[in-house]
Parts: sequence; C-alpha cells; structure tokens
Amino acid sequence: MVFLVAAILCSAAIALLFKFSETRDHNRYAVTSANYLVALLVSTAMMWGRGPGEGAPVSLTLWLGLGAGILFFAGFILFQISIRHNGAGLTGSFAKMGILVPLCASLIWWREFPGSYQWSGIGFSLAAITAVCFTKREDKGPRTRLLLPLVLLVVGCAEFSNKIFQKYGPSDQASLFLAAAFGVAFLCSLGFTLGRRQATRRGDILLGCLVGIPNLFSAWFLIEALHHLPAAVVFPVFSAGSTVLILLGGSLLFGERLETRDRLAVALVLPALVLVNL
Repeated sequence: MVFLVAAILCSAAIALLFKFSETRDHNRYAVTSANYLVALLVSTAMMWGRGPGEGAPVSLTLWLGLGAGILFFAGFILFQISIRHNGAGLTGSFAKMGILVPLCASLIWWREFPGSYQWSGIGFSLAAITAVCFTKREDKGPRTRLLLPLVLLVVGCAEFSNKIFQKYGPSDQASLFLAAAFGVAFLCSLGFTLGRRQATRRGDILLGCLVGIPNLFSAWFLIEALHHLPAAVVFPVFSAGSTVLILLGGSLLFGERLETRDRLAVALVLPALVLVNL
C-alpha cells in the first residue's frame, strides 16, 4: 500500500507542475522533453547503481520499454490534440477512464480477482472517477468524437505497459525498463520540440527537470505496487487518488473552485483507500 500511495503522490505532483506551466505560458513540448530527459538520466543512474541483476537477458526488457515509451508519448500527443477539438473536460474524462484497459485485461487474462473488501474499494474509486468525469463540459464547437475513445485506449495501454513489465519482465530490471521507455519518449518529444521551432526558455527546461523526478518515480512506485496488489485494485485507486489530490492541489494552490461532484469524489476516495488495504 505504501508504494501505491507514493505513486499517487508523484502522479499528482506531475499534474500540478504541468498546471503551473500552463499558467506561465511555458513551451509545453520543451517542458515535456526536459521531463523525459531527466527521467531517463535518473533511471539510468538507478540502473547502474543497482548493477545488471542476476544475468537476466535484457532484450525483453528493452522491447517492453520501447513499446511503453511510444505509448507514453502517443498518449501525450493525442491528449493535446483532443483538448483542441473536444475541450479539456471531455478529454480528461476519457483519459481517466483509460484505467478500464488494465483493469479489464488483468481480470480476463490473469484472473487477478480482488477480495470482497477490495471490490468495495474499487467500486468507490470508479464512482469517484465517474463523479469527476461528469463535472464540467465546455462548448468547443464541433467535436472530433473518434479522438476520445482513441485517447482512452492509448492512455490505458500506456498504463497497462507497466503491468506487462511487472508480469513478464525481470523484477531487477525495472530501472532498465524505465530508462528505455523514457529514452524513446524523449527522442519523440525532442523531434516535436525542434520541429515546432518555438522559443525555449530557461524556465521551460527548469520546470521540465522538476517534472521528470516525480514522473519517473510515479511509474517505478506503480510497478512496485503491482507486485503487492492486484492490478484491478491498483489502477482504479491510483487514478482516483491522484485525481482527488490534483483537485485539492488546484483548489489550494491555484484557487480553483471545487464543484459539488468534486467534493463527492474526495469523499469517495477516502473509504476506497481504507477498503483496498483490508
């Protein structure tokens, strides 16, 4: 449970730092590139610090990391495109519901069935996510509906890549997996940053470096949590818990008003965290 809570805290920190970047008109792609670069450097340092492990082959880990890195960045790009066409509220709702992909896949493929109390916790978590998803809607004109299920699928698959590594990859190569994933994501992001030819400031790089640390450890703690709890428990609680912390952080740090359903989501997450730990 400690690893899951740590992953939630790191995930919320990422979103709040990105929210801060939007208030200061930072170069989004430069921030993202710096974030991936720092995550790559730190995960590489962790990998060398721990050594190569028990001589386990690295080819599978590298291939899994390659796929994860592509999904990480593809999810980011699709998210931004969908916001432009469908608005932040609707896009964010579908991205949050992306946890249905690893949840359902784990139940069907690996038969990872939670206990009765944990099922109750999952129910509270999904109710909290649903409450947030239907809080706000923006009138953005014609919407490109096809993008929305695509965002759900790709974001969900990106989350699921952590579970796939936890299931099939050597446990002592988690740092190598993350280094490969963030390395690929960095190269993709760097290409977009250079292609857009938007001015990059020192503040963009600094903010990206600050985001990179929690980004790396959010994934690392999530993988560790999956070693101790079923994926059907981890992903709904991870999504709901981080969402609630983002709501509270936005209210405290940026003066954002909490809607009635936002407050309901906060109230639902508290019993969810208790129940999944029973």
